[in-house]
Amino acid sequence: APYFGGNTTEIEVVLNRRYPFVTIATMGINTNDMFVALNGVFPRRKSVFFSPGYDAGSEENNELCQSVPGPACREIDTRNEMSGNGEGFVHIHPGIHGIGNLSAPLYDWRNPMMRVIVY
Repeated sequence: APYFGGNTTEIEVVLNRRYPFVTIATMGINTNDMFVALNGVFPRRKSVFFSPGYDAGSEENNELCQSVPGPACREIDTRNEMSGNGEGFVHIHPGIHGIGNLSAPLYDWRNPMMRVIVY
């Protein structure tokens, strides 16, 4: 399910000796190519991990609904076309600036994008 700014969710993951590491990855909705990830961490009790929003570098951050999946563009007939002209490398995503169809006051964020708490 999509989660919007300020929303949280809890997911229970059971670890054991055979599978002691955790990896989480998901795309940010209403973005061209933003994702958050936590890769191969060894969680200890009472630990907290933070992840920024990453830009995959695969698409231009044009914020146009023709290339942005998600509920912000549900009213616009879109084929979800890849915008191309990406940076070509992964880096910290700059957020939403309101240059296309997306409203910065509604959809922008500040990092971190994800917090993982281990109980």
